[in-house]
Amino acid sequence: PKGVKEYFFMVEASAKELFVKDQEEYNRNQDFMKGSRVQPSSNPNAYPMTDETLFPSRVKVIIDGKVMGTFDLLDDPADHRGILSWHAQLKDRKLREAGSYGYLVKVNLTRAQFRKMQKVGKTIVRLETIGEGGLAIYGKDFGRYPIDPCIVVR
Repeated sequence: PKGVKEYFFMVEASAKELFVKDQEEYNRNQDFMKGSRVQPSSNPNAYPMTDETLFPSRVKVIIDGKVMGTFDLLDDPADHRGILSWHAQLKDRKLREAGSYGYLVKVNLTRAQFRKMQKVGKTIVRLETIGEGGLAIYGKDFGRYPIDPCIVVR
């Protein structure tokens, strides 16, 4: 459309640490009260908050088969800024993604790409991690920003 200044894909994403409690196999019968020397994330009711130890990931954004950018997600943060994640938790007295949130990732699109999206009626967006890091994608009810992954026309 005439007057459009930019087209871009936007998503809230973070790196994702694989917590011990989320692994398929680990010793679940440890007595934490007797001083078991295990990772804090072993406790099924724990969600470690942001600290000085970072868990970064590198992510590649692919739109309709074309690599549009590579981004470094610095951490898997969780604190008061992830207010939506705090409120969206199940009310069952367990911490799952307590306070987790991400970073806004913006990928510019070309006018030709947008026209193709309009003509075809859909687009395929793929996010891939490069290396060992994990990836968390947030929607309007989780994280820090009340948005779903979207294509923005401004």
